[in-house]
Amino acid sequence: MRVGIFGGSFDPVHNGHVRAAERFREECALDLVYVLPNSIPNLKDRKVAPAEDRLAMLRLAFAGKEKDGFLVSDLEVRRGGVSYTCDTVSELKRMHPGAELYLFFGDDWLEGLPRWKNVRELLANVTVALANRSGRDVTALVAELERNYGANFRILRFQALDASSTARRAGDLSLCCDAVNRYIAEKGLYV
Repeated sequence: MRVGIFGGSFDPVHNGHVRAAERFREECALDLVYVLPNSIPNLKDRKVAPAEDRLAMLRLAFAGKEKDGFLVSDLEVRRGGVSYTCDTVSELKRMHPGAELYLFFGDDWLEGLPRWKNVRELLANVTVALANRSGRDVTALVAELERNYGANFRILRFQALDASSTARRAGDLSLCCDAVNRYIAEKGLYV
């Protein structure tokens, strides 16, 4: 079994996130993709919307995609505190013994990866499915991380949508589905 891990702050989830998750599942031939909002982001330097709201918006954005193997999970929210990817990977390994785990993230996180908690253990337990969001050549950096950490990277072929949570927080309604936009308006988020 191949299990994908697609986590983040999702503040808010936008169409680019949904498309990225779909490409992640397709390119890595995943049986199941966990979509997990973090409880308290470890590497954000700004306040984010409450975890329960970010979880609710993810459920709206991924509604109907369960049949395609997507599972919006409250695993990190229930655990509480600062969210660390290594803890989530450990928990999913226990839940899915023998499964191949794939961790999705964008190339904008590569330089900071050595500072992640328990990075060596983390990278020993997953294949990193890397989205080249920047369009830059990351092959040398990936090769260095593979050499230094014994990591296994797979660079995905998709093109990221021009969408960002920052732009949605600033008011660009075109970036989210109608259900998420309604939720944001009803809850008075990002005003």
